Amino acid sequence: MEKILGSELGDFIRKLHEQHGVLFHLRDRAALTKGTQVTLECSTKLRAAFVVAGAGVRPRTRLAQMAGIRADCGILVSECLEISVPGIFTTGEIERWPDAHTGAGLRIEHWVVDYGQCQAAARSMSGFDVRFSAPPFFWSRHYVASIQ
Repeated sequence: MEKILGSELGDFIRKLHEQHGVLFHLRDRAALTKGTQVTLECSTKLRAAFVVAGAGVRPRTRLAQMAGIRADCGILVSECLEISVPGIFTTGEIERWPDAHTGAGLRIEHWVVDYGQCQAAARSMSGFDVRFSAPPFFWSRHYVASIQ
């Protein structure tokens, strides 16, 4: 979770899970899973009651780029969610917009963000130039620790 929350909170969550017996192999990949045995690419063999595999996604922006739309880990949009083609707006999980608080490009895959973006984009399309400025958020519970 370091990528999203920073190293301090990411380390806290990892250590909390380790205190409860969870083993992490963050830099290794599973090469083979057979029964209760997992063989990592480095040839290490592990016994596991179950395996949790995290698989990320990347937005497919090639078609947009071929059409001349600016993209970088998502379709780049303005604060009002307008793409690099004037008068065209996008919302959802494919666009990256500038965070109103930090200026950093954000792409968040969460339905609440999508819902707020749709409202802001509809107002901008109606001529009101509404900037999407909702701060990113999430919540998660790990044993007795609740993170919001």
